[in-house]
Amino acid sequence: MLGEDFGVKKVHTINRRMFIIGVAKLVVFTGIITRLFSLQITENKKYLTLSDKNRLREWRLPPIRGEFLDYFGNIIAGNLKVYQLHVIPEEVENFKYLMVRLKDILSITNNDFKKIIDQKNKQKPWETIIISKNLTWEQFTKVNYYLHDLVGAKPVLSVSRNYPFNENYTHVLGYVSEASEKDILRFKIDQTAVISLGANFYKTVTKNTNNVGFYSSFNYEKAKSPKIMIIGDSYIEAAQIKNSDTIGEVLVAKENKKNIYQMGVSGVSLSQYIKMAEYAKNNYAPENFVIVIVGNDFDESLCDYRIKLGTWCFNENFQLVFKPFNGYVGIRSYLRQSAFARYLFLQAGFNWRSLMSHIRLKPQGMAASSEYAGNVKRIKDEELMRKSLLVIDQFFEELNNLQITSKVTLVLDADRQDIYNNLRTESYFNKMREYTIRRANINSVRLIDMKLIFEDDYKVNKVKFEFPTDGHWNEYAHKLVAEALIKN
Repeated sequence: MLGEDFGVKKVHTINRRMFIIGVAKLVVFTGIITRLFSLQITENKKYLTLSDKNRLREWRLPPIRGEFLDYFGNIIAGNLKVYQLHVIPEEVENFKYLMVRLKDILSITNNDFKKIIDQKNKQKPWETIIISKNLTWEQFTKVNYYLHDLVGAKPVLSVSRNYPFNENYTHVLGYVSEASEKDILRFKIDQTAVISLGANFYKTVTKNTNNVGFYSSFNYEKAKSPKIMIIGDSYIEAAQIKNSDTIGEVLVAKENKKNIYQMGVSGVSLSQYIKMAEYAKNNYAPENFVIVIVGNDFDESLCDYRIKLGTWCFNENFQLVFKPFNGYVGIRSYLRQSAFARYLFLQAGFNWRSLMSHIRLKPQGMAASSEYAGNVKRIKDEELMRKSLLVIDQFFEELNNLQITSKVTLVLDADRQDIYNNLRTESYFNKMREYTIRRANINSVRLIDMKLIFEDDYKVNKVKFEFPTDGHWNEYAHKLVAEALIKN
């Protein structure tokens, strides 16, 4: 009996200790996660500001531009020294407080105040905001007097362009405006990005944008009409592979020509391709257009579906309308500044929709399906199917309106899972593919169906056309598409 009691007590003691150790581990792990969240999100701007003291900073200096004189020697465009007030948001501990104080000191109107807030939301936190482009001497001295209370504000002496005759000489001097719906969505020019795949960073790629803001090893010149302009979404952006391995640059290497341009931006669709083609026609006048179409290009062209801001979409009347982008707000603006958050969502593949579905925050529209065809769900409801078919009709109608159908070649992706499994399944994407092929034939538009090419190649080589953790085309697929374009 004593032995049994001793054994029971020993088991209880072990269980109690294991429980205590487990609770201790949970507390420590929770503390680490909380502290990591605090450092990455809550105190992000604080530590960014403190780290500035230990690094070099690049400053944008206004260029000293030449003067324009008329026949009589009068200056019609010159330079003027002005007092300005600059603010760099990431160096400001309390941006709202600073702006309220500056609004009171400088008598900033509500309209100008709103413009400053909008500009701050649109641009990067390390980019300078010009609060006032031309302070009077009284305003300049007033700001300096209160400077001790205006942490982050920097009154500077700068150089501004001056036009003494205002609009009278605009036809001579020209005019440059900010990007609008007349422009197209793109990246910043001459930027370098390092992109990784997988939670363990099994593939890392360094990408560069060119002089007009697209991923390319070559600059684009408007004076030289390119032989081909390739248009698409993330499949042409091709963030997962080197610029030199993309369709356009494989063509450049094989054809020994540098006048093949690519315009690719992730998240755009058929509706935006129309505007990209229009922009290319008006600015570069290419000899030929290649438009790459993938599975999510159909429903994502609808304005009432998930649409990328800063692009065009089809409204309920299937007219093209522009959806402006006014910057990230709320938690998205904080998460985009967090290296840890970028790792979770971009590298580790963390699925926030799946998480919300499990914790039942937003039950509608959050159900995740593991069955995909052409990077979209295999099954879509009938109403969305009907609208998607109308999107295809309108896409070809817009191509006809641009009068470029004879110059266009469509490249149509395939249901690659069907190819690997040697199947022919009924799916939303396959129905969209069939209808696109039919409409292309009716409108006499050349079309390359990658399904036939991928099938023939996979039977022989057994090499897949995407990455293990990413459904975009890999280098091998880009090479096959380039070869198909050369043959056609």
